[in-house]
Amino acid sequence: MDMVTGATGLVGSNLLYRLTEKSDKNVCGLYRSDSKRDKVEDFFASKDQNHPKNFNKIKWRKADLLHLADLDKSLEGISRIYHCASLISFYRRDKNRLYKNNVVGTSNLVNLAISNGIKKIFYISSIAALGSIESQTQIIDISNSNNPKFLSYYGLSKHLAELEIWRAKQGGIDIEIVYPGVVISPSFISSSSGRLMNQIKKLGRFYTKGTISVIGIQDLCRAIDLLMNLEIKQNRWILVSHNLLIKEFVAKVNALYGKKAPTFKIGFYHWKILTLIDQLTRLFGISFFSGINYKSASSEIYYDGSEIKKMTDFFYTSLEEILRQFKDKE
Repeated sequence: MDMVTGATGLVGSNLLYRLTEKSDKNVCGLYRSDSKRDKVEDFFASKDQNHPKNFNKIKWRKADLLHLADLDKSLEGISRIYHCASLISFYRRDKNRLYKNNVVGTSNLVNLAISNGIKKIFYISSIAALGSIESQTQIIDISNSNNPKFLSYYGLSKHLAELEIWRAKQGGIDIEIVYPGVVISPSFISSSSGRLMNQIKKLGRFYTKGTISVIGIQDLCRAIDLLMNLEIKQNRWILVSHNLLIKEFVAKVNALYGKKAPTFKIGFYHWKILTLIDQLTRLFGISFFSGINYKSASSEIYYDGSEIKKMTDFFYTSLEEILRQFKDKE
């Protein structure tokens, strides 16, 4: 049986839906919170009328990646793992939590996967784990990735977790790693991408000089499903459907809501002032930037996600359709 870690998160829940929709086989969902599991059932119910049947194909197992005994027990009867579990944060204060959840948690999973005879681990990483170079404008593909310069503690933690996945390969486990861009999803809109879209709606007059690289959640899950079962022995894939300037992206989102294109460019000192305001508003539970630093928001990085189209018959959904699906679900 296959297992999905982080089964109650954005990627995990959507992946569970795809796997249960296309097959009568049961799939294991690893989770920590009962309330979040209930939200996954609500998500299934919102998708179609077959949700009781599809949802009941999920064999739920409750375990924390940091609790070895429970995690070891949860791997009984598992042959392949989709490792979606991850903490996403760009706040400096969360660097220790990022390391503990993303790196130590993945290390625990790899150790127990080796001892339990797991056949394959499919790791959902992030383009943030690919590093960056110092040039003003850069194009990153698999051949020039993993430069040891990272724009965030989150990116570093995902890179270090990936090293644990490579250790699984040394232990005889097949591996596959994907690096998705910012995932745009019409479901779970309180997640990171949902917060991003809501921030753009609130601050649609403003933009920075950087770029954004995106992929729709349905494309991501189709790609994961395809690559898990692919015979091609290529272990790493960038999954980005569109690279565009942040100004262009904000303009497209604004157009969805009948608003004008952004007109105010945020420079370094503007960002500093807004960051200070953000630190104050967070005391009241309101955040605008989610800890993203100016270097990350102003870097022009283009990620080459075309390799999967060259090697398979995979295709990406248009950006207009991705954004339309997000708006239609509101």
